[in-house]
Amino acid sequence: MSLAYNIGTGGYCGSTVDRRFDAGQWRAACDAFLLWNKAGGRVVNGLDRRRRAERDLCLKDLPL
Repeated sequence: MSLAYNIGTGGYCGSTVDRRFDAGQWRAACDAFLLWNKAGGRVVNGLDRRRRAERDLCLKDLPL
């Protein structure tokens, strides 16, 4: 939910994250959070940290 809020529904809908969740590829969808760590085409350290934390939270209760 946080990712969709931060990148906007237009950015989220049809994104790799969205497509993977829709396909039931939960782990791959969580990993795709890491693709959203850029602003202006450059990696931003704060965004990178946020996406890693969101990915960790997403993976937390998934079965191995």
